[in-house]
Amino acid sequence: MNYRRVPTVDELYADDEALILTDVRAVRVSGIGPKLLAILSDQWQSESALVAGMEELFGSPDTGSARDHVVGALTQLLDQGLVESDDPVDGIALAT
Repeated sequence: MNYRRVPTVDELYADDEALILTDVRAVRVSGIGPKLLAILSDQWQSESALVAGMEELFGSPDTGSARDHVVGALTQLLDQGLVESDDPVDGIALAT
Protein backbone atom coordinates (compact mmCIF):
# COMPACT_ATOMS: atom_id res chain seq x y z
CA MET A 1 0.00 0.00 0.00
CA ASN A 2 1.11 3.58 -0.64
CA TYR A 3 0.50 6.73 1.38
CA ARG A 4 0.86 10.48 0.95
CA ARG A 5 0.15 13.61 2.97
CA VAL A 6 -2.84 15.79 2.28
CA PRO A 7 -2.49 19.59 2.12
CA THR A 8 -2.67 21.41 5.44
CA VAL A 9 -3.20 25.05 6.35
CA ASP A 10 -0.47 25.23 9.00
CA GLU A 11 1.61 23.03 11.27
CA LEU A 12 3.19 23.66 14.67
CA TYR A 13 5.78 21.27 16.08
CA ALA A 14 6.90 21.30 19.72
CA ASP A 15 8.86 18.59 21.48
CA ASP A 16 7.29 15.26 20.48
CA GLU A 17 3.91 16.64 19.42
CA ALA A 18 2.43 18.51 16.49
CA LEU A 19 -0.68 20.58 15.95
CA ILE A 20 -1.86 20.26 12.36
CA LEU A 21 -4.40 22.73 11.03
CA THR A 22 -6.59 21.60 8.15
CA ASP A 23 -9.34 23.50 6.37
CA VAL A 24 -11.89 22.25 8.89
CA ARG A 25 -10.13 21.49 12.18
CA ALA A 26 -7.01 21.27 14.31
CA VAL A 27 -5.51 17.84 14.97
CA ARG A 28 -3.04 17.06 17.77
CA VAL A 29 -0.53 14.38 16.76
CA SER A 30 1.82 12.66 19.19
CA GLY A 31 3.89 9.49 19.51
CA ILE A 32 5.66 8.62 16.28
CA GLY A 33 3.04 10.53 14.27
CA PRO A 34 4.95 13.84 13.97
CA LYS A 35 8.11 12.09 12.72
CA LEU A 36 6.05 9.99 10.31
CA LEU A 37 4.38 13.14 8.97
CA ALA A 38 7.83 14.67 8.54
CA ILE A 39 9.00 11.88 6.23
CA LEU A 40 5.73 11.71 4.28
CA SER A 41 5.32 13.97 1.26
CA ASP A 42 2.61 14.76 -1.26
CA GLN A 43 4.04 12.00 -3.47
CA TRP A 44 2.96 8.39 -2.97
CA GLN A 45 5.36 6.45 -0.75
CA SER A 46 5.26 2.73 -0.10
CA GLU A 47 4.58 1.29 3.32
CA SER A 48 7.98 -0.46 3.22
CA ALA A 49 9.79 2.82 2.45
CA LEU A 50 8.03 4.51 5.37
CA VAL A 51 8.92 1.64 7.71
CA ALA A 52 12.56 1.84 6.57
CA GLY A 53 12.58 5.61 7.11
CA MET A 54 11.20 5.27 10.62
CA GLU A 55 13.67 2.49 11.46
CA GLU A 56 16.45 4.79 10.28
CA LEU A 57 15.22 7.51 12.67
CA PHE A 58 14.38 5.35 15.68
CA GLY A 59 16.02 1.96 15.20
CA SER A 60 14.09 -1.21 15.94
CA PRO A 61 11.34 -0.95 18.56
CA ASP A 62 11.74 -2.69 21.92
CA THR A 63 8.41 -4.45 21.48
CA GLY A 64 6.50 -5.37 18.34
CA SER A 65 7.68 -4.82 14.81
CA ALA A 66 8.51 -1.50 13.21
CA ARG A 67 5.91 -2.29 10.56
CA ASP A 68 3.18 -2.76 13.18
CA HIS A 69 4.04 0.57 14.83
CA VAL A 70 4.14 2.45 11.52
CA VAL A 71 0.91 0.90 10.22
CA GLY A 72 -0.79 1.73 13.52
CA ALA A 73 0.32 5.36 13.26
CA LEU A 74 -0.68 5.53 9.58
CA THR A 75 -4.13 4.19 10.45
CA GLN A 76 -4.57 6.96 13.01
CA LEU A 77 -3.34 9.60 10.55
CA LEU A 78 -5.76 8.21 7.92
CA ASP A 79 -8.61 8.38 10.42
CA GLN A 80 -7.74 12.02 11.17
CA GLY A 81 -7.65 12.88 7.45
CA LEU A 82 -3.97 13.89 7.48
CA VAL A 83 -2.79 11.22 5.02
CA GLU A 84 -4.44 9.24 2.28
CA SER A 85 -3.92 5.76 0.94
CA ASP A 86 -4.13 4.32 -2.55
CA ASP A 87 -6.11 1.37 -1.17
CA PRO A 88 -9.73 1.72 -2.35
CA VAL A 89 -10.88 -0.35 0.65
CA ASP A 90 -9.90 2.55 2.92
CA GLY A 91 -12.34 4.73 1.00
CA ILE A 92 -9.85 7.59 1.30
CA ALA A 93 -8.29 7.93 -2.14
CA LEU A 94 -7.40 6.11 -5.31
CA ALA A 95 -3.97 6.42 -6.89
CA THR A 96 -3.94 8.40 -10.08
